[in-house]
Amino acid sequence: MHASPAVKDVDTLQQAGNELDYHTLDHITFTRIKLSCPRLVGRNSSRGIHGCGPDLTVCTLYTRQGAKGIGQLKGSEEDVERAFTSLKGKKRTEVFNPAIGALNKDAIVLDIPLHDLAV
Repeated sequence: MHASPAVKDVDTLQQAGNELDYHTLDHITFTRIKLSCPRLVGRNSSRGIHGCGPDLTVCTLYTRQGAKGIGQLKGSEEDVERAFTSLKGKKRTEVFNPAIGALNKDAIVLDIPLHDLAV
């Protein structure tokens, strides 16, 4: 009979000691994306290529250590820039928990890029 090795149960990413816990937020950039809907199939295809989707702005959030998270904004670019002034230099764990999401009102506008950064 063999004894099983001791296995530590880990319920959350934070308990696992994620390397990103030590990353500090450094800067953000914005990218505008135009979504097109060519409509090449179905009833609308008889009209040829026509129409387009919305224009989206995505934010890339960088850490001082080189990691990045990308995602759609919850608010305007101005809202994100204003909020980021209070977040810059903070550890990711101070503003975001993967199990909960944003930990303060300034981080809410960057919730999606912070989720991307956490994985």
